[in-house]
Amino acid sequence: MSSQILVTQLSQEVSVPAWLDQQELERVARQEIPDFRKIESTRCKWEVQLSHPALCVQLQVLIGDNKKRLVRYLLKSPESVSSGLKLPIQGDFSVERYMYETVLPALEQLYKDVDKVIHFSPISYQLKQKSNCLYLDYVLAKGYSVGNTRKGLNVTAMEAVLSKLAAYHAATACYIERNSGKIRELPKLSGNRVGAVAELKSLLQMKFHESLRSNDAREYEDKVKSFQKYLNAHVGVLDVKNSFNVILNGSCWSNNLLNQVDAFGNLTLNSSG
Repeated sequence: MSSQILVTQLSQEVSVPAWLDQQELERVARQEIPDFRKIESTRCKWEVQLSHPALCVQLQVLIGDNKKRLVRYLLKSPESVSSGLKLPIQGDFSVERYMYETVLPALEQLYKDVDKVIHFSPISYQLKQKSNCLYLDYVLAKGYSVGNTRKGLNVTAMEAVLSKLAAYHAATACYIERNSGKIRELPKLSGNRVGAVAELKSLLQMKFHESLRSNDAREYEDKVKSFQKYLNAHVGVLDVKNSFNVILNGSCWSNNLLNQVDAFGNLTLNSSG
């Protein structure tokens, strides 16, 4: 697994990777800008605030009436770049791509069918041609920020996160019930990924215990460790067929939580996670 990158690191501007497909960028830009004409320039930088580094692509485009406009996209791909980092993690990329391309749109449609609008991720631009990359809306340039890992979330933000998690779990349970045959299509973790996930899990648990100490809640540390041991001891005896099953892909942690706050620092209602 690639080494973890700290939130405090600054974004790094890089040269445009050779594998970056200009035609795909044009197709994405046309989805957002009806009067798009052409891309005039492309700049890239690493966005390291998120849970794993991703590429921020900034385009200067020519639109109708010969006007110019700047647009940004967050690009995730399994390709390597000259810095030696991987996008977004070393190893298999199929799980994340399948979630964005298939599962998350289906979950949001379930809520649309009952007249509710819930978004589980930034906008993902779908391409008709098969692509190895994910093109996402760059919401960090639209007033959103990443959750603070060490300080943690306040009560209002935590309630918003738990509400979004509950909506996600309910939707995936419904998705599984209605599409039982599609469960076989869900990508499975390969042997290499299983080790990487175990390493990441250990890191997150360590960060959580550090957060308890830094927030003067050390008295809960032993209780949390005891509960974790209990879960590990009983995970093998679950009745999967008769249990309440949901789809988990390991994305819920602070560097993946995108918050939007008002001028007074209060969480707004249209925050995205």
